Amino acid sequence: MNKVALLFMSSFCFLLSKIDAQKHTQSNVLKYGISGLFDLDLQFEYERIIKNNHSFQLELAIGIPRNIPKVYTDPFEQTGESSIGTPTIQSLYAFTFSETTTHLAFGILPEYRFYPLRRYAAKGFYLGAYLKFKYKSYAGAYTYRNDNEKNIDGMATSNAIAIGGGFGTGYQIILGKNICLDLGVGIGANHHIISSSYRTSATNETIETFQKHVESAISGIPVAGQHMTTVTTASDLISVKGAFPHIDIRPTISLGVVF
Repeated sequence: MNKVALLFMSSFCFLLSKIDAQKHTQSNVLKYGISGLFDLDLQFEYERIIKNNHSFQLELAIGIPRNIPKVYTDPFEQTGESSIGTPTIQSLYAFTFSETTTHLAFGILPEYRFYPLRRYAAKGFYLGAYLKFKYKSYAGAYTYRNDNEKNIDGMATSNAIAIGGGFGTGYQIILGKNICLDLGVGIGANHHIISSSYRTSATNETIETFQKHVESAISGIPVAGQHMTTVTTASDLISVKGAFPHIDIRPTISLGVVF
C-alpha cells in the first residue's frame, strides 16, 4: 500500500512539473516598444518561448507618416569670414524642403534571446543577438538658391536602407501575472544605402551648374553627405547614391502582456 501511495505521489509530482514546464515553455509576450517613439515609429514586438530559457522575438516598426523632420529642412551652412575678418554664417546653396515633404519608414528586427539565470524564459536578465532591416523614404518639393541668388523650385526624393545586426542585453520584469516591462540596450553595426534624386525646372542655368549646387548642398549632411559620391545627370535630373557603415545604439523600453 505504501509503495502504491509513493508511486501515486511520485507520478502526481511529475505530472505537475510537466504541466508547469509546458505552461512556461508555451508562453507568449506581446509588447509595444515605447522606445520606438525616439524615431517616431510605432513599434510592436512578439516574443515566443521556444525552449526552457530560450526565446525568439520579432519586432515590427512602422514610421508615423509625417512631415520631414526639422533637422533636414535647412541643414546646409558654411562658416567663413567677411571682408573685415569677422565670422559669418551663410547658406550654401541651401535646399529648404517644404512643410508638406513626407517621411515614411518601416523596419523588421528578429532577435534570439537567452535567459542564463532562469529555468524558463521570458523573465529576468537576458542576452540577445539580432538582425535589422529598415527602410526610409522622403519625398516633396524644395527650394534652393543659385549663384544669382534666385530661388529655384524643384522636386526631391530620397530612399535609405539600413541592413545590419548586433548584440543586446536587458532585464524583463513580470509585474503581477500578465504585465511585462522590458528594459535593455544593444549595440550593432549597420550598412546604409542611400539613393536620392533632385529635379529642377530652372531655365537660366545649365545642368552642370545645378549638379554643382546639389553636390555642395548634400556635402553638408552630417555623416551621409561625406559618402554620397556617385552623382549622375540625365536631362534636368540629378541622381546621387552612396553607402557607408554606421554604429547603431538600440535602446529598449517595452510594455506588454504575457499569455
